[in-house]
Amino acid sequence: MEHTVAAVAVAVLVLLAGFVLLRVFSERGVDRMAPGGGSPDARDDHRRRADAFARAGNYREAVRFTYLHLLARLAERGLIPKRPGFTDAEGLETVRDAVMPDLVARFRHVRYAGGDCREDEYAVFCRDAAAVLDKLR
Repeated sequence: MEHTVAAVAVAVLVLLAGFVLLRVFSERGVDRMAPGGGSPDARDDHRRRADAFARAGNYREAVRFTYLHLLARLAERGLIPKRPGFTDAEGLETVRDAVMPDLVARFRHVRYAGGDCREDEYAVFCRDAAAVLDKLR
């Protein structure tokens, strides 16, 4: 019995130490790909990458980076959490019902369901993403 209690206590201490270390080190470097994290440089990088993919005709990836750019802009405005490791799925849940259910559905279709995205569909996606930002000013 004493060994069981000691083992549980050690396990709890190890978990607590791991949690503290994770918090300390996660604050040092924000994941530049995380939609809610990053800096204006990361946000601009998302925009540049979206533009580069669109120029290359890869509209599926262009949608991805346009969406990450949108989430980064929303995080800058304090509308979604800004923290390391914040995933696009969390971003989807945060903003989906509030302002952009159709945009989120199209993003999911292209990104996760492997749906195609043509140039005209990408243009509509970009227009709607810009409209979300305008709506939330």
